[in-house]
Amino acid sequence: MAKHTTISCCTGIVRLQAEPNPTPRWPLIIVGLILLSLAPAVTSSTTVIVWSGIVNLPDGAVIDDDQVVQVLPGTEIRIGEGESIEIEGRLSVQGTASEKVMVNSINGKHNGIQFEPLSRGLGSSISYLTVENASRGIIVIDSDPIMNNITVINADFVAVDLFSSANPQINNLTVLGGGQDVHGMSGTWRYGIGLSLGSGSAPIVNGLLVDNLVTRALNVWGGSGGVIRDLSITNISGATLAVSSGIWVEDSVLLISDTEIEKSDNGVFVRHISEGFTTRPTLENISISNSKYRGIMIEQYNRSKWNDLNVNAVIRNATVSGTGGPDSETQGLASSAVELNTSGAIIEGLDLISNHATGLKAYMIDGTSVFRDIESSDDGSRNPGSGPGEKAGIYLRSASWPVTLEDVSVTGAQGSGILLWKGGATGYNWTTTQNGGVGIDVREFHPEVVGLTSSMNQLSGVRIMDSSNVWIENALTSGNGAMGGINSDKAGFSFIRSNDFISSGKNVSCVNCTSNSDKVGFSIVDSIDLQLTGISSVSPLSGLAISGDGTDLQRNGPILINGANLHTDSINPAVVMQSIDAHLVDVSISGISGGLEWTPSGPSESSIVNSHITGVSGCASFSGFNSVVIRNVVFNCTTQSPPLFHSSNASLSNVELIGPPSLNLSSGSIINWISSSPISEPSSDDFDDLLNVSWMIQAETVNQNGYGIPYAGLNLSFDSHQQGQDLIMPYSGRSNIGPYVGQTWNNSAGWSSVASVQGVCSYGGYSNSTDIMLLNQDISLICEIDLPNQPPFIVWDSPKDGSIFGSSDRVILNATNSWDMDNDSLTYLWTSSIDGILAGPSAISSFIIANSGHEDSPNLSDGQHIITLEVCDTTGLCSIDQRSIELLNLPPSVSVEASPQISPFGVMSLGMTRNATVDLSGTYDPEDDVLQCWIQTSYGANISFSPPCDNVFSVGFDQSEDAFTATVSVYDGSNQPVSWTFTVDHFNELPEIYHSITRLGTTSEDMLEISFEGTSDPEGDTLHLSIESDLDGLIWSGIEEFDGNSWQGRLSKGIHLVTLSAWDNNPENAGRKSYHQVEIEVTNSDPRSVIAFPPEGYTTDSSNLIEFSATGSGDQDLHCMDLPQEGWGLLCSLRGSSNDLVSVVWNIDGQSEPLSTEWSFQSRLPEGQHILTLTVDDGLGNPAHSHVNVSVTPSAPVIIIDSPEDGAISKSNEKVVFDLRNSFDTDGNLFSMTIYSDISEAPILQGVNPNQIYERHISTGQHNLTIILEDSTGLIRTSEISLQILPSSPVVTIAHPQDGRFFPPGDRVMLDATGTVDYDGDLLLLEWALADGTILGSNSIIEANLPPGQHIIVLTAKDSRGTFDQESISIMVGSSAPSLSSLSVSPDILYSKQAQTIKIQVSLVDLDGTSEQVSAVITVSGNPTLVELNDDGAFGDSVPNDGVWTRNVQVSPDESDWMRIDVWARDGDTVSPTLTVTIPIEDDGSDSGIIQIIFTWGAAALGLLAVIGLFVARSRRASTIADIEMIESWSGFNSNPDDEAFE
Repeated sequence: MAKHTTISCCTGIVRLQAEPNPTPRWPLIIVGLILLSLAPAVTSSTTVIVWSGIVNLPDGAVIDDDQVVQVLPGTEIRIGEGESIEIEGRLSVQGTASEKVMVNSINGKHNGIQFEPLSRGLGSSISYLTVENASRGIIVIDSDPIMNNITVINADFVAVDLFSSANPQINNLTVLGGGQDVHGMSGTWRYGIGLSLGSGSAPIVNGLLVDNLVTRALNVWGGSGGVIRDLSITNISGATLAVSSGIWVEDSVLLISDTEIEKSDNGVFVRHISEGFTTRPTLENISISNSKYRGIMIEQYNRSKWNDLNVNAVIRNATVSGTGGPDSETQGLASSAVELNTSGAIIEGLDLISNHATGLKAYMIDGTSVFRDIESSDDGSRNPGSGPGEKAGIYLRSASWPVTLEDVSVTGAQGSGILLWKGGATGYNWTTTQNGGVGIDVREFHPEVVGLTSSMNQLSGVRIMDSSNVWIENALTSGNGAMGGINSDKAGFSFIRSNDFISSGKNVSCVNCTSNSDKVGFSIVDSIDLQLTGISSVSPLSGLAISGDGTDLQRNGPILINGANLHTDSINPAVVMQSIDAHLVDVSISGISGGLEWTPSGPSESSIVNSHITGVSGCASFSGFNSVVIRNVVFNCTTQSPPLFHSSNASLSNVELIGPPSLNLSSGSIINWISSSPISEPSSDDFDDLLNVSWMIQAETVNQNGYGIPYAGLNLSFDSHQQGQDLIMPYSGRSNIGPYVGQTWNNSAGWSSVASVQGVCSYGGYSNSTDIMLLNQDISLICEIDLPNQPPFIVWDSPKDGSIFGSSDRVILNATNSWDMDNDSLTYLWTSSIDGILAGPSAISSFIIANSGHEDSPNLSDGQHIITLEVCDTTGLCSIDQRSIELLNLPPSVSVEASPQISPFGVMSLGMTRNATVDLSGTYDPEDDVLQCWIQTSYGANISFSPPCDNVFSVGFDQSEDAFTATVSVYDGSNQPVSWTFTVDHFNELPEIYHSITRLGTTSEDMLEISFEGTSDPEGDTLHLSIESDLDGLIWSGIEEFDGNSWQGRLSKGIHLVTLSAWDNNPENAGRKSYHQVEIEVTNSDPRSVIAFPPEGYTTDSSNLIEFSATGSGDQDLHCMDLPQEGWGLLCSLRGSSNDLVSVVWNIDGQSEPLSTEWSFQSRLPEGQHILTLTVDDGLGNPAHSHVNVSVTPSAPVIIIDSPEDGAISKSNEKVVFDLRNSFDTDGNLFSMTIYSDISEAPILQGVNPNQIYERHISTGQHNLTIILEDSTGLIRTSEISLQILPSSPVVTIAHPQDGRFFPPGDRVMLDATGTVDYDGDLLLLEWALADGTILGSNSIIEANLPPGQHIIVLTAKDSRGTFDQESISIMVGSSAPSLSSLSVSPDILYSKQAQTIKIQVSLVDLDGTSEQVSAVITVSGNPTLVELNDDGAFGDSVPNDGVWTRNVQVSPDESDWMRIDVWARDGDTVSPTLTVTIPIEDDGSDSGIIQIIFTWGAAALGLLAVIGLFVARSRRASTIADIEMIESWSGFNSNPDDEAFE
């Protein structure tokens, strides 16, 4: 797993900046920020982190859910290879157009920025960001950042990838290049993709520019949606593991609008794959040009599901051009500009231009597909050998009914303009022009189109082939068929095998179809059930208005031409129909025409009716008809060529011949000329040709009064040409009958005589005959019978026989249409078999209403009635008729509706306090008897209803009864009561909720009130109420009696399903509540910004530490627990669903770097006039800003004393540390420091640099220190602190010699105590001593002559209080041998035997100064005498310690002649060389006594010297042992016991 950097900090602003931003920053801001770090702050739960300059993240980074990272303009973020920035909080990238933020890689390819689900709703935003060298640019997982002006360059896989219901807002996303670096190496197809929407994502995108990707610019999948606008896509090509396309949509519903796609393999590809999803993108205002394969493809992946299709795309206002053309990446590979396959689509507004493939192609579609406003121009494959579908402008194949095609135009297609093959479509306004094939080509298809224009196409304008169930209306073709070889390819309208064997089905209809200047007007080939209605053919270039050929019909059937205006300018026949059965109605052939040529297909009857045929070179030719009916036809044969009948049986009625009044018969034709214009002898080439001239007879049978006699008999007898005929006349007595042959003509006999006819009529035993009349015209045959007076004819309209009525029903007796052929007045008598005469006899009784309630109206009793009607005329002749009816006293019809409703099991659940509603409003009595109605209960109650019963009744029952039955009864006084029983189940009712909601606004900040006013418990039980939200949980709950019945408060943002509940405390309802739910939408509240302090106009100086406070600020959607002190003083919410991540940023003077990100803090401001801004932003709505003006004057330096502390206690021998290095000048001026004491004359420090630490001894006493900082402008700030200095022991310092020093032999040791001091000024004693206590001196500097060896020297200082301090050192003194010189003895002559004093003097040199013995041996006459010399000023030594050893010795030499004196010096065991002096002795006898004295004292002296030597030796041994013991115990410096006690 990749290692990431988790950005964390205690509070305040964290800045990650590896290198400074090159943009200059205001120095004072930096100073302010430094000062801010020194000031305490109220810690916000939100940490604001600022990135600027170059930010290096080798291990990536994680922005936690309580962090806001602000990236300043111009920042460059560098991420390690394979790492990413994961966002769980808020990221705010604040790039600008001139200073974009860059995300780059430290090395290799990074994984960009990833928004995690925890960042949802926290208001992340990105502006002007460029991402380079990334495997993936930006990933958004279930989050909603706002991204503006994003550029991703050369991302390997996906530039911006959305997952898991992500719904960001993206404005101006640019993706340049991608996928090329891993093309051919990637193990996944998901590379080279610009923007991908997946797994339920739904962004809003405004502006997407994508260029040069391998796979897709926009990739949408997995139930995603959203709105994508303003797309510009170019050069999406080259994928081998997936379909390259500008836009790919799979299993998703979204809106894509204002799009341009250029030079992609496929412009838009829509594929429905998964049944659990809906695929339906809407594409509006889209332009696709120069695609390699397809402009738009819409398909269903499962091609086997070809019915019940869904609409998989909606396209509006699209343009597709140049597909597969010369400007595409590779020419000639396109299959279609727009293609559907096994999918539904709605396409409204589509321009197809110069596509080298089918413009619109659709396979396996159904009625879900709608195509409107489609224009195709210059489309179709240019490849040789392409099929008809590939060359067409629009091609539908296997389209189930009814595909919709409306407002379709195709121009210049390489093949057919519109090709419809197998299936069905409906639509209007189809236009095809100048196409290389058929204008509209229909094959095995069922179109229904209204409004069609097809012109200037190389082949026919409209061709219907192998099709049935075709409806074409209001169609116009013109100028078609120039390149056609056969009539069907030349026609304006061509019908081939319509409704024949392949397409047998419903009719093919062409209504109001006009062909204008086509080569052929209408072509009909092997078609049946073809209906051409209201057609017109004007000036066909070939002169052929209708061409019909049924030679290869598989089965017989007619065509119908109903209304045809055929105008030609050619002498060729206007209509030629071969092997066609047809019915022609209202056909007009005009102009310079060759008329009509027609042969039938089979024995079925054909006809031509209500028509006008004009022929110039020919008129009309009918050949091979078994039966053809020609009625109401005018033949205008202007060229003396009468209508020709060849081998045909024809019936012509009401036919007018203009021109030759004759016919041309041939090959045994039989013509029945009926009621038509005069005709002359026809021309004939066959003896079997026959012409029958026939007429119609208008027959009437009437009495002498001219009334038609109903159902009279009529016999017609003819003298020739046909048999007699017996007829029964209709009730009116009048009928037009015939035709009857009046005259015949045949080729062998010529004209026959004219037949005559006579009629005989009969009625009721009476008869009469007519005159004999010639049948040479239509005649009127009236047969009058003189009848005696006849009874009336009864026409009885009601009641019908067998009718049943209720007792009081109105019964209408109606015979008003009865009549009398003698014109007599009639009377009417109605009688009942039960009630007798009901009405009449009178003339006004033809219409009677029984049971009407009027006084003069008859009443019919209940029972089975035989109603007799007798109608009589004035002569007494009557007609009688009878009918049976029945009147019954019917029981009431009871209709019961109840509330509450009654279950299917007959149970009504009714609250104990409720009344049941019984609705009998539908109850009635057929006889309108007065009804009684009531309810009877099983517990004995009988509740009567007040009449009328057809009403709604409210019924209350005994509340003590738990369950019982209730029977509703209705009684009409005659029949048994009609009853209906149900069971009532009484239950304790829950309260019924009434509520009202009052809102002051729709945001989460607005108060609302929810009231239960009107809610109560029916039984008066204790009423409990609660309000609960699915977002905020339980909002309020209470007992109405104590807590009221309403709540006021706020709801968190979101769509709340609020449940209002009410319940009582009845045990029967335990666990049951009444509920009412209402949806309340609460919108996001904008944050609030309030600068509580400083106030507007606040004035201070730059050194003042200002207490900044945002009290009163906040956001109603911010949870209080996320704030310091649980949000005290801030706007927030305690609702758990309030989760806005709100950032707080203080700025001065519009600077981008924040002053603070805390709700309250302390800080100083630099000198100047400042605008202080507090911005509170939830990242969702409008940030809240507040501003105040603050005036800051310059200030003296700010004193920060880190040492000494105020009130500190120290000792005089300790240095006081002065540390003011953290002092500063807020104005950036240089400053100096001076410190005074109130008990010292001289300053402790004066004019020094405060950026250093100073140490000073201060005298004993209570000091009040004044610290003065003065800046370069002369501004001064002072501060005072107190400091107590206690007395202390002296401080000993041995300045010389150093511990461990070696002194050469003979060197004097200088002992220097310089630096030893008593800071109290009461030093009493200063003493140098050896470790053995030997005092060396008491001066500060002394010289000591120390013997060789190791010496411990102790310096002791003591003050007047008796406290002392000691310091000791150890030195080594080197040792040396003694050396004597300058031995002198005086006098130089001695006299014997005289007492004389001799002075022995010698100079001793011993560098170590340890030689303490100089001895001399005086030898006279061999007798030695030992004497010791002195250097102590005694025994003749004049100057002590001058190194000259002297001894005065009294001697009395014997008579010897010489005296030898030997002198030596001893240094311990070392003896110097001996010096010898010889003094002559002269004889002198007087000296004997003296000599004796000398010898006597000499012996004593020697004894004394021996004792002294022994003592000295012992003393030296004891001293040496003591010195060794002290050295062994000595450890250098010893502490002062007074100091230890003090401490």
